Amino acid sequence: KNECAMAKKINFFSMGREANDEEIRQRYEKLKLRPADIWEICAFNAAHPNFATKYPNTIHFQDGDGNWWYVAVGVGDGDDGLPFVTVSYVTRLWEEGWWFMGLPIDQGK
Repeated sequence: KNECAMAKKINFFSMGREANDEEIRQRYEKLKLRPADIWEICAFNAAHPNFATKYPNTIHFQDGDGNWWYVAVGVGDGDDGLPFVTVSYVTRLWEEGWWFMGLPIDQGK
């Protein structure tokens, strides 16, 4: 539910440059944040439908098998400019401009 995610203290950070998966994991750790879960990022973007237009945002986490996963919300390039949501697992280099969503570690799910 949107109300549940909105009651939590949501943080966004940008790496300000290209970054790999491990660098992003370290930034979450340094900021004492945990990645938001899929329900939290979806609830936030549903409640703030224009946010991703200016701040394409994502969550980034590693599963028990060591795979890096992400859920990304943004607006497409080109003429259509349509919003999109992508869920995938892949090791990648993240371009500058993505905003990573996290919540304080001491704030459970």
